[in-house]
Amino acid sequence: MKNVMSLVVTFAGGALVAFLALRMPEEKLRFTLSEPAAFGDVIYQNLTVENRGWDPAENIGLSCLSCPMKPENIKSSASLITSSVPHGVFAVLPRLRRQETAVIALSYSGRAISAEDISIKSDRSVAEAFEPTEGWRLQWGSFWVGVVTVFVAIIVFGGGIHSFLKAEAASKARACRRNLIKLDAAKTKLAEANHLHGREPVTQSRRMAYLEGSTFPECPSGGKYFLNTIGVQPGCSVHGKAFAFKDRDGDGDG
Repeated sequence: MKNVMSLVVTFAGGALVAFLALRMPEEKLRFTLSEPAAFGDVIYQNLTVENRGWDPAENIGLSCLSCPMKPENIKSSASLITSSVPHGVFAVLPRLRRQETAVIALSYSGRAISAEDISIKSDRSVAEAFEPTEGWRLQWGSFWVGVVTVFVAIIVFGGGIHSFLKAEAASKARACRRNLIKLDAAKTKLAEANHLHGREPVTQSRRMAYLEGSTFPECPSGGKYFLNTIGVQPGCSVHGKAFAFKDRDGDGDG
């Protein structure tokens, strides 16, 4: 029953990890727009674009619905394409790697723009606006969710592996005990047939005539069998003596 429960817990943990992995977005773009700073007729703002997904985002088009931007008024911390861009797009970020951030400095005239005026799309997703304080909270929240997920996965899989190894060792021990019981039965038959008493030594060749099967058994854990003398139980260098082991695990021969 313990082994069954261990397998159930292991599979449940694996399913949980797989579910969380599938729920992680391939790419997750988001952006924030700083407060406008006016110097004369010119307004300056910083547009920050982040990729919080697992995969790189590519061909990220930056659009402003009501504020045509001139290429000479756009500066970026990342590689930025401002010429030969699609209609309605003032610049394109070719690639934004996982956890990478690009800061784009905008300067323009007219009314100040807000996040609602900005549209950012990649080949596979649309960026969402966020507040910087919310961003830090989400960032740290995702970090700790990841840490807890990995920690739980390690515990679950570690426990499953430990249970599997323990069950395998117990199975080998039971098989060894059955071998020892067969050896002891052959030893008893040998003693009765040859009227052996006391602590007379027993060789493997003499016992083979009374042993079930045509080959001498081997310990599945690599232990060495000791035939011992008449009246002394056969033993294993790994698992001990047959009936002593039987008393310990409380299991029958079957």
